[in-house]
Amino acid sequence: MMAQGHSLSAVAVGLSMASLPFIGYDITYSILISILVAGAALLPDWDHPGAVAATTFGPVSKGIAKLIDWLSLVVYLQTKKKHEFEKTSGHRTFTHTAAFAIMCGIAFYSLSFISIWVNYSLTFILVCL
Repeated sequence: MMAQGHSLSAVAVGLSMASLPFIGYDITYSILISILVAGAALLPDWDHPGAVAATTFGPVSKGIAKLIDWLSLVVYLQTKKKHEFEKTSGHRTFTHTAAFAIMCGIAFYSLSFISIWVNYSLTFILVCL
């Protein structure tokens, strides 16, 4: 799936969740949620050097992409079964799991309590993606 597919599917889920009657968000919050989840949907591909997330912030995001790729490869090699083949890249391994999504959600949620500037920074990152 390419960046557009990641983002569009996230926007669809975000809008459908925001429009649930018991959530009660108005259109402004629904649009904001859609933008943020569209950016967050690109986080799993941050382990590939050519991905949108890896190129958005130049050398900084390229370095993060290399680190995430290496960490994903280590996790894959430590958890793979005997019948699975050897990989030389961590792309589409750990970052494409529910565990990674949950970890990102917990990290962003926890960081948001530090200060309003951390909230602004996280929002800026997701909007840029």
